[in-house]
Amino acid sequence: MSPVALADKAVRLDGAVARYHRQLAEVQGVMAQHAGLFQQAILARRFRKEIDAARGLDPRDAQALRDLLEFYILAPGVVVAISGRRSLLRGRSALTLDRGRAGAYCILATVYAGKADWSALEAIFSSAVQALPGDATPYYRAAERLLSDANEPSRAERYLRVYLTQETEGDEPTAADAHWKLGHALRAQGQEANAVREWQTALKLDPESAARELKRTRKHERR
Repeated sequence: MSPVALADKAVRLDGAVARYHRQLAEVQGVMAQHAGLFQQAILARRFRKEIDAARGLDPRDAQALRDLLEFYILAPGVVVAISGRRSLLRGRSALTLDRGRAGAYCILATVYAGKADWSALEAIFSSAVQALPGDATPYYRAAERLLSDANEPSRAERYLRVYLTQETEGDEPTAADAHWKLGHALRAQGQEANAVREWQTALKLDPESAARELKRTRKHERR
């Protein structure tokens, strides 16, 4: 039996258990990351339905909240766009629950960058800096979204440079990740030599990660 079938069966057997709904949502989220655009939209709606059910049954389920934050951070642009206003509401809800964590700020930064709502984005940055002075991850996520949308590369460059002014730790994107994306931002502005320097820096900092990114970039460019 497939993972989605197992998770779905658990929900049908006892729909009052929050963990079962969360597990079904997690399966849908993983599937969405590997699906085509049309299927992503369907799976995104299913994910939201199950994660909302899980949080409704257990509002303090920390893992359900993390799943929600990660989904909106990692979801392709089309899924975030379909989520629309609900993603903003979820991010604001997460801020209400815990203003001392970067995840909620990252969600809102990603969404506002995708909407090109610069005033709202700067407001989120300001709030994040006050709440988490040592964590510039929202800047990275906003830049990541802009590069994904091929929009405002100079703005993405600026945000990545802010991110690189601080030490990274834990599960935050590494400096190598940031230098690699900074290279793409510079290349999009026609600064090929500067882009190459950033990629060389990423390679020195983390050869394995940089090699994987190079492979993904070449594969994408061949499409």
